[in-house]
Amino acid sequence: MTTIDELVDFALNNPDNLYSKIDIGCISDELAQNIKEFTNFELHNYLISIDSYAILHTLNHHGIEETENLRGQEGITKQDFSLLLDIVFYADKISDAGKGKDGKDAILFEKTIDNLYHAVFEIRTIIGEKKKLYKQSRIILKTYYKHK
Repeated sequence: MTTIDELVDFALNNPDNLYSKIDIGCISDELAQNIKEFTNFELHNYLISIDSYAILHTLNHHGIEETENLRGQEGITKQDFSLLLDIVFYADKISDAGKGKDGKDAILFEKTIDNLYHAVFEIRTIIGEKKKLYKQSRIILKTYYKHK
């Protein structure tokens, strides 16, 4: 699996709920500077990733049109995932999204592309020289939603 569309299809057609992840980019120097300025997080050369569980979470919690309309939002569709790189690299706003249930820091990227999109990425920093030999620090999609 190498594309976002392939990962979305895998997540949706995966009765065994197997895990898969793809890297969709790397945080550039310019983006790292913007993140540092607005959140104080140092994320130079972190990978940008999406996994099948985040796709399922997003579609199950933010992909049902009727439920989202009650929140003043629109349901995320399969096609919306293809916008994620633009939302991250060309965000109108970047902010600290606090800590998740597991205590990991998160970043919120917001961008208007017809609708106002919100993409929350969890920060996963690899600590320890031994682990750095086979793992890399990354931000990974946690959830994704859009307002009308």
